[in-house]
Amino acid sequence: DLGNEELGFYFDSAFSGTATTIQDFEIFATDPSLLDEENVVRTWLRLKNMFPLIACKVVENEGGTASFHFDEERLRTIGSGEAEVHDIQSDDDVGIFVDRLLKGRPLDCSKAVSQILALRRKDAPGQCRIIIPVAHCVTDGMANGTLVRTFCNEICFPSIKPDKGLKSIEERLSLLLPLEELHPKLHITAARLRWRRAAA
Repeated sequence: DLGNEELGFYFDSAFSGTATTIQDFEIFATDPSLLDEENVVRTWLRLKNMFPLIACKVVENEGGTASFHFDEERLRTIGSGEAEVHDIQSDDDVGIFVDRLLKGRPLDCSKAVSQILALRRKDAPGQCRIIIPVAHCVTDGMANGTLVRTFCNEICFPSIKPDKGLKSIEERLSLLLPLEELHPKLHITAARLRWRRAAA
């Protein structure tokens, strides 16, 4: 189930179209073949395997709660509209896609909590604008920075399969806890908690 904070971000997104983060950055590849659609899609699949929460969707339950729904098949496949690669003439064309994200339909978390757009410059081979919208219920500022850094790193290794060298899916998912579960009080016995209060 989503924690309280995640649930708030989810309903913000569902009702107001807000609470979606958008990472917008540019990469310059010395080898333009790294920006082939096949490698961009492989890199996105690699990110979903490394960070499986961005591969899930949100399902609403009775009583105003919601749960993350994870299907292992989503780590091997790309859903409709999830990964788009386009060739553009100049930076001016980027505005068309940004406007579509900002003014168009919001990210539908009941289908997917993330997607990727790769906009390759036809006038500058090796130059590409990457735009990654991710629902705030599964990410924050630090996680977004990790996503960008990891994408830039992984796109450089086109021969690495999406799931190569990763821990089991159970181990990867076991690290994904709601904020409430991380409170130190939950992991300390009552006696030790009293001792810490007394020492403080």
